[in-house]
Amino acid sequence: MRNAVPHLARLPAMLVLAAMLALAAMLPAAPAWACSLSIMDVTSTTWVGRHGKGYEVFDPESRSLAVSFRVRGRDGSCPFFVTVAAASTTDGTTGELRGGGSALRYEVQKDASGSKPLKPLNLASESDVFIGAIAEEDDTVAFQFALRVPPQQVVAPGRYGGDIEITAYEGTLGDGILRDRRRVSVSVPVPAVAELSFAEGAGFDPNYGSYTVSFNVLQRGKRRAVTLKARSNGGYRVTLESEHGALRHVDPRENSEIPYQASIDGGSVTLPRRVPTPAITHAAATDPGGRSHFIEFTVGEIGDASPGDYRDVITLTVVSLR
Repeated sequence: MRNAVPHLARLPAMLVLAAMLALAAMLPAAPAWACSLSIMDVTSTTWVGRHGKGYEVFDPESRSLAVSFRVRGRDGSCPFFVTVAAASTTDGTTGELRGGGSALRYEVQKDASGSKPLKPLNLASESDVFIGAIAEEDDTVAFQFALRVPPQQVVAPGRYGGDIEITAYEGTLGDGILRDRRRVSVSVPVPAVAELSFAEGAGFDPNYGSYTVSFNVLQRGKRRAVTLKARSNGGYRVTLESEHGALRHVDPRENSEIPYQASIDGGSVTLPRRVPTPAITHAAATDPGGRSHFIEFTVGEIGDASPGDYRDVITLTVVSLR
């Protein structure tokens, strides 16, 4: 019995040693490459727009902002990849900018065509990230992506902001080591817009900014009408101003006038000579097609007016309520 005791005491030590050897064999070998990465020289992420005023809510064209950056490597050579994604997102690819009491959607795209979104690490495949390699000390690799704000988002005026994250990983997708991360602010100013149009039919064309109402032969009670469209991202007010306050003979030697009445959306509007008169107020934003208003003119008493041509010019002015 005395000889059995040492034998039993050694058995646990042998089991522990065997377990340690087995765990050591499972540890992965360290990669042959290793380097430090830094993200640098990120260009402006402030939306300029086609006229330098920011995001135009009624512009039907899809537009984007190109953003460039570089990745610098030190302490060796290595492969790497970079993710670029919105910091605030609901689906991983569409970000939200906040401001003006609402949200403005935007996308981070691999190029300006808008056909390939960049994605965060948890959703990305190799085509959804930037891939590069550092070949030597202080080597840099340049990249460019696009910020795209989908067109005709009718949001209130204001400055909309949010962040994107640019993250550099040493290694390959699925086996990367985080080396640097930059949080970059995105800013999109949205100006107040209020526009008028006399374009007929569906849609809204701001290039139709004038209209001629012709009565042909003037007769008392004769009526003519025109449809005015207005749109805005913050509500609008329309004023009318008459040049003469009546239909006036085109010959300045003739001191002859014929009165007329005006109504807008069924309500009578008095138009004194050269006095801006508030005629339409709409407090809410409209869709890109705008809101229609019906303007009607009725010829008054002809009396002993001189024969000839008569005219008046009415100037319509629209302003945003925001």
